[in-house]
Amino acid sequence: MKGTRLKSLSNNWFVFITLLFLLSTLGCSIDSFDPTENYNFVRFSLLVNSNGQIITKPNSSTNITESDTYTHRSLSKVTIPVLLSTKPLDKAVTLKFDVSNSGNFTDYSITPQNNQLTFQPGQLKDSIVITFNGRWPVQNAGSININLLSIDDPSLSIGWSRQLKRMDKITINLGDLSKTNYYFDKNTYSIEGRINEELDIPLLFSQPISKKDLGTFNFISPAFVPISACEGEGGTFQYSLTPQPFIDGAQVIVYKLKILERTSLPSKLQLKLNTGLSDFVALGITTTDISKPLVDNRTGDPAANWYDVADGLYRHYGEAWYKDPTTGACRWSTFNTFVKPVVVAANSPFNNGKGFHKYRIAYLSNNQPIGTNPFDLRRFYNGADVKSPGYNIPEALDFFPNPTNPNKGSVSVVAQTLVFIRTADNKTINIPMCGSGDYVYDPIIKQWKMYLEIHCDETSIGGSKDAVKPMYIYSNNLNGKDPENLTIPCPLRINI
Repeated sequence: MKGTRLKSLSNNWFVFITLLFLLSTLGCSIDSFDPTENYNFVRFSLLVNSNGQIITKPNSSTNITESDTYTHRSLSKVTIPVLLSTKPLDKAVTLKFDVSNSGNFTDYSITPQNNQLTFQPGQLKDSIVITFNGRWPVQNAGSININLLSIDDPSLSIGWSRQLKRMDKITINLGDLSKTNYYFDKNTYSIEGRINEELDIPLLFSQPISKKDLGTFNFISPAFVPISACEGEGGTFQYSLTPQPFIDGAQVIVYKLKILERTSLPSKLQLKLNTGLSDFVALGITTTDISKPLVDNRTGDPAANWYDVADGLYRHYGEAWYKDPTTGACRWSTFNTFVKPVVVAANSPFNNGKGFHKYRIAYLSNNQPIGTNPFDLRRFYNGADVKSPGYNIPEALDFFPNPTNPNKGSVSVVAQTLVFIRTADNKTINIPMCGSGDYVYDPIIKQWKMYLEIHCDETSIGGSKDAVKPMYIYSNNLNGKDPENLTIPCPLRINI
């Protein structure tokens, strides 16, 4: 009897372990497991999280019951997994399904187009994909319904054998569509000004777009503008700006800028996003500047003194001059910010031989789109979302070494329009910025130091047209002492 009892317990443990194995391979929650089910079948296996989003990469710890309904609110594709729950196949099997819709929206396509899936030997998973070719109406959009019909292997059945939620049918409800945001990839570009020089400028969209949605709408208005408040007016040049062909379902339109006239004058061509297209919202980087600098006769690689590619946590340390709102006195504010090299093309005249710009550096976070704190802007513009583009500056400072002494020189803030997103109402705030200063190397403490005066046009947030922000920036934190107080006015911090 004792031996029989031990054998029975052993068998029970074998059954339990086998059931656990089936649970992990079938991708369902333990709540839906029924030991009387037939495990030679095909089914949909759609998993939706608590936010109503499809889980595209479930893992072994995912404990979410499969869903036979889902509400879709964007123009992105819907991919619906179809699973075989059986031992590996030794021959191909074909599954047939049908598609119908309720409501008045039919502008979509199904892959595969012949309404059947073929599982090859060893294959236990495939997908049905819904692609949307345009926006659906606000009212009576309805749903898309997909049913599994038959499979040509008699040992396999359709759906779970249970009565409820067999997962042989899927309903995709078409919910209220979100508006499509559009924005530039960057807020500034540099050109050399050569005849036939070309520059690709991507315009990004938050979800797929179609030619029918866009019609003949022109997204961009170009105009030459003053280089900056620091540098005044610039020159102009002849150019063409042409949108490149795109296919329905893309999320980017690339505009090609071609220079048709050589010019030695510095200039700035500004591209501004147009508005007024229904269901589309310009949000984020809504202007970008194409700058043509003076003919460059600099030498050396001064930018390399200000970053360290071997140290991912390398930062600049700064002291910003500001007015304390409590006392009204001017004070120094300590800050730090991540600094990176500016990546350039291999054939760029600014390439230092390692793929980095010889004269420019960037202030970029290690955790984008969450930004860093360039020029202490996190404090100067309180109330902006931490993911605002203005907190990541792809080209921030431009160095001009002294021709006879490489250990000092002048520095210019790359003139550009910083973009901030106000947390309170998600509104875009544009703040033009420029500035200049000088830098020097201290061999005693082995530290590079620069003094800057940054000019910002803060009229968009009720501030000054020329708010000057004085500050020191250091290549390391070896000194750790506040500078001597300045005798010039200090700026207020603004709640945007």
